[in-house]
Amino acid sequence: MTITMIVIKMHIQTHTDQKKLSKKVISSSIREVDYDEFNKSAIGQDALIKVDTLINKTLFKSSHSSKNQNLSLQAIQHHFSSTGHQVRARLCLYACARLGISQQDMLILAAATELLHNASLIHDDIQDNDDMRRGKPAIWKKYGQNIGICAGDLLLSAAYGVLENYSHSKTLSKVIAKLNQKTRLAIEGQSEDVTYKDNHNPSHIISIERYVQIAVQKSGALLSLPLELALIAAEKNEYIDTARKATEAFAVGYQIADDIEDIAKDAGSVTKSRSINITFVLNALGYENEKEQSIAMSYKYLNDAVYHAQKLPAESGLLLVSLANTLKNKIKH
Repeated sequence: MTITMIVIKMHIQTHTDQKKLSKKVISSSIREVDYDEFNKSAIGQDALIKVDTLINKTLFKSSHSSKNQNLSLQAIQHHFSSTGHQVRARLCLYACARLGISQQDMLILAAATELLHNASLIHDDIQDNDDMRRGKPAIWKKYGQNIGICAGDLLLSAAYGVLENYSHSKTLSKVIAKLNQKTRLAIEGQSEDVTYKDNHNPSHIISIERYVQIAVQKSGALLSLPLELALIAAEKNEYIDTARKATEAFAVGYQIADDIEDIAKDAGSVTKSRSINITFVLNALGYENEKEQSIAMSYKYLNDAVYHAQKLPAESGLLLVSLANTLKNKIKH
């Protein structure tokens, strides 16, 4: 599902020191800014460009092959020729700026979250037999499945390599452990999803609870990572559980909204297996008006996301609040 507008209630007051993003102070005055204005803000496009630069440096600086010769590197260039919305990087940058994390470290953490996310996309496309990614042929479709696997593995490795210059030695071990934990959870969720598709038959009914668990693992893990890393870097570990609850609720709400849009696609075809979709789950369990029921469920989880995100320190969850409210408005219309 494409989020074309992010409404962010914030006002940015710039300090004279332009060298540190953490020197930007966001006041409590409330206004709405559109996506373009956000991109131009202190934690918008300038920082995202630096994240992209750091990702490229990490991927290509130590390669023994020219990126014009190695197919895996070519495939990665092809994949990143369209960056997507970079929601995870934005969540991380915003939270880090609010929590006073240095520019160097916030860029590193944001890059790590994007590298893991994109690794998962590359491998998901192979397993889901999806031909297109961001309006272009998926890596496996253009370069083959074997190169797709290698490219995804390179990004997964780079997510740890980018931590090379992370400056806060006191929290480095916790950052590494969190990366590993969330990667493992995402893999477990994808494994459950793939197993369902491989073994699906009309008589198999998945429970709502199981659907939610898979969504939490598959999508929630890497959505929670940006906020949790920011809190770890700020030594605000007591809020990690709150961040997890907020992002997992958002992930489930987002997944349900995505399912509503993808009913026809998820029904499967000759070349693609039937996907888990909340409307199919509700129908199999005997619910009537499953689309309306799905919308109500999505609202419930998005409201939960807002509730928990508002509890995060220094309003570091405000961007997630805005994402949730924007998605609610999109579902409504």
